[in-house]
Order: sequence, then C-alpha cells, then structure tokens
Amino acid sequence: MVQASTFGAAHERVRALAAELAAADGESPRLVETPISWVLLARSLAYKIKKPVRLPFLDFTSLAARRRFCDEELRLNRRFAPSLYLDVVEVRDAPDGASLVVAVMPVLLRLGEAHRLQGGCHPPRRVDPAGATTRRRARC
Repeated sequence: MVQASTFGAAHERVRALAAELAAADGESPRLVETPISWVLLARSLAYKIKKPVRLPFLDFTSLAARRRFCDEELRLNRRFAPSLYLDVVEVRDAPDGASLVVAVMPVLLRLGEAHRLQGGCHPPRRVDPAGATTRRRARC
C-alpha cells in the first residue's frame, strides 16, 4: 500500500485540480475513481491522475514510477487511439513554472457518455474484434 499522508496529499491535489478546472470551464468536472487512478472528466478533456499506490501487480509509490507509466500509457494507447491521447502534463505545487512537480497525468480527449462502459464491460460479441486486433498487434 502507501503511507496515508502521501495518499491524502495526492487526493487533496486532485480536489484542488478539480476546483481549478471548474473555475476555467464554468462547471465542475466529474470525478471517477478506479483502484489505481482518479479521473477528472471535464467538459472536453479527461485527466488521469495515478494514485500513489503499491499493489501486487504495480508500484506507483514514486513520482518517477507514475511518470514512467503515464508516458508508457500514452505511447501504447496512441497506437490505437492517436486522436484521444493528447499528452502527459506535469502538475506543479505553484503556477510559477519553477515550482516543484508533484504529479504527472495523461490528458485525453473526453468521449461522450455513450462511449462509457456500463457495468464494467460490453457483451463479448462487441469486445472480440478489438481483442483479435490486440492479439495480432502483440505478436509484431
């Protein structure tokens, strides 16, 4: 797992970022939480902030690890969705540009609610074609 103070500080940054996005967009972003990320769904963009957690299959406890995995997420997912994965950006503790980097996050073009998985997955007949493509690409 991770120290409660580190996790709490990261969660506070997510709330502060949500407040900044609300001020800029004129509406509050929706927060979606997964076991490894906080996702802020703003009006036209989505921001994925990796939680500082250690699980049996990953270790995001250091900023360097979260940066590496954000960069890798962007690199891998741009192969299948180049127009959705826009960039990986830094979150700083002050807006002056010379301040400390406290988080990094992929920025994605937000899809409409119709594209959101309901109940965790689509029926198998809708998933198989993408799975076949992924299997073919993975062999290359």
